[in-house]
Amino acid sequence: MSTISVVVITRNQRRFLERSLPALSRQRPPRADEQVEVVVVDSGSTDGAQDVVRSHGARLIELAPRAPFRYGAAYNAGCAAASGEVLVRLSGDAVPAGDGWLSELVRPLIVDPSVAATWGRQVLPRGLRNPLELLADRLYFDPRRHGRDPRRFDRPHSVFGASMAVRRDLWEAHPFSETLPQAEDYEWLCHWQRRGFAGVYVPRAAVVHGHDEPLGRALRRALSQSALQGLILIGLADALYTQVKATDPREHPA
Repeated sequence: MSTISVVVITRNQRRFLERSLPALSRQRPPRADEQVEVVVVDSGSTDGAQDVVRSHGARLIELAPRAPFRYGAAYNAGCAAASGEVLVRLSGDAVPAGDGWLSELVRPLIVDPSVAATWGRQVLPRGLRNPLELLADRLYFDPRRHGRDPRRFDRPHSVFGASMAVRRDLWEAHPFSETLPQAEDYEWLCHWQRRGFAGVYVPRAAVVHGHDEPLGRALRRALSQSALQGLILIGLADALYTQVKATDPREHPA
């Protein structure tokens, strides 16, 4: 029997886990001979998130809080502990919008060996007013613009790492970058697209997710993400951030 592993990374997101873990228990794999396991990587929560994970029977991996935090390191820890041939990334503040989320998300990986990764659609929480999130929703996720059928990308394209599935064998050959502060999902897909693999956007695999944050912070995050993607495209990101990491005192705690 094959396994699909869902890796959730979290810190102090108990209120989301109380919704996402029950939703994950309702997911069904696309084939009857597959099973689903859930691995939650917690980076020092103080809100009782660990108790929620245990109460739902998910596997809990506890990491010491790290400054600065690296998404790639957290996901790599969960993927290493998981047993699935397909590894699904789910952000701690993302909640599957329906019981068919997992099946829709992983199906292109199962039927097409040339697909390295898939990602789903973001549905903004009701009442969210972050203007940048609203703009991104229209540009990247609105089914009225892009339809509801899967879309294949053979060249670098924005990816939604909060709801993303990858092949385990490719992850083992090239784990998520633990140097980059963000965009490690984009770097990972670019790496494999340059080697002939594709990424597939699956609009029907939707999660409720969005950052309700001050405009200034949202702008800084968006600009940083865009600049980092540009550095990744020209092949300078890892070298630049390796140098930053070596000189950043937060990376070398006393």
